[in-house]
Amino acid sequence: MFQLQTDLEKMRGQFKMEEKYVDHSIVQLDTIKAAFEEQAETAKSAGWFVAAISALVRPGITWSLFFMYAAVKVAAIYLAFESQASWQDVLNQSWDSDDFGLFTMCVSFWFVGRSIEKYQKQ
Repeated sequence: MFQLQTDLEKMRGQFKMEEKYVDHSIVQLDTIKAAFEEQAETAKSAGWFVAAISALVRPGITWSLFFMYAAVKVAAIYLAFESQASWQDVLNQSWDSDDFGLFTMCVSFWFVGRSIEKYQKQ
């Protein structure tokens, strides 16, 4: 009986820790949301030109990083082919788990995350 009570208390402690983690995550998301809302209000009050520039910052950085990443990949593939490597080896070496993780993160941010946000607003 004592062992069962001990196990139950361990499970309660783990549940409380998980609950605190969720509460902390919610507070973080609320803080981020408030920061975005404040930034949007500041940009609107500054005028249409500043609002337009502010709206283009994140997509501009995203596109810049995308084109730099693509240029590095294309250059690496070109140099690999120039060194007479087989095309199978070049393709296997040019796409690894880090690339897949980056691709997944971008797709989930731009498509999945945005879809969830639109769904929650309705």
